[in-house]
Amino acid sequence: MKNDVEIKKENNLWYLTGANMTGKSTLLKTIGSCVYLAHLGFPVSADAMKTVLFDGISATINLGDNINAGASHFFNEVLRVKHLAELLASGKQMFILMDELFKGTNHSDASEATLELVNCLKGYKNSVFLLSSHITEICPILYKDGIALKYLGVQLDEQKGIIFTYRLLDGVAEEKLGMWLLRKERVFEILREFDLGIQKE
Repeated sequence: MKNDVEIKKENNLWYLTGANMTGKSTLLKTIGSCVYLAHLGFPVSADAMKTVLFDGISATINLGDNINAGASHFFNEVLRVKHLAELLASGKQMFILMDELFKGTNHSDASEATLELVNCLKGYKNSVFLLSSHITEICPILYKDGIALKYLGVQLDEQKGIIFTYRLLDGVAEEKLGMWLLRKERVFEILREFDLGIQKE
């Protein structure tokens, strides 16, 4: 699936939503790889591409614990964001990818932290930020603030199952695949049937 990507200076911050398996991480990696290869002077996987030269490219994707440093998943995220903040504050023109940031903490903290981070980043107009997240409840606020809201489409069909379009669209993902998949696979039904069987015995 080909997607046209245009990141304008007035919309230099993307907030990408979508359920699991819709291709959010893959899209970020693809765009990031193209920007990186272009900076090296190599061919990119695109029909055409035009980019400015950045002082640095940073990707926070699949960030885990740092056992050697004694840092949990969330604290590792905090340290990573702090490092990026210092680069931005020093005047560096950065291309930054953040995939499902703050997933190492509770949902309330993650929502508040994500909103605060976006509010801070939107002032750095010389850099580009592509953020993916499952946190959609802050999107109305982001929309009012002029943040570019994007999502990857998916269709639910009881016969065919999940149809991933991998099409990049404007707006916010509304599909909730988690409960749909659990019900489709009869997870709760199996547990209830087993529980009833025990009670009958």
